Amino acid sequence: MNLPLDQVIRRVVRDPEFRSIAEESGQLAADLAGVRLADLAAVLEGDLVTLQQRGAHPLLIMQLAGALRIDPMRRFAAEQTAHDLTTEGR
Repeated sequence: MNLPLDQVIRRVVRDPEFRSIAEESGQLAADLAGVRLADLAAVLEGDLVTLQQRGAHPLLIMQLAGALRIDPMRRFAAEQTAHDLTTEGR
């Protein structure tokens, strides 16, 4: 569980003004939200896999996917394929 990350996901989904600030000045928005810039970037980019790995709540990840019009199953499948390709040679 990552409460600050969950809160910033909610904020990006529900607060267009905050989202505009985040897109214009990521560091300022990250500071306002109390999260790392990398976490905010993952939210804005819709990096669902990273958000899952960082402990974001699954339902919030799905809310974000809907807000960003991302197909979460396709995104997770693509990440799994990329992971499989990088670990085949080991």
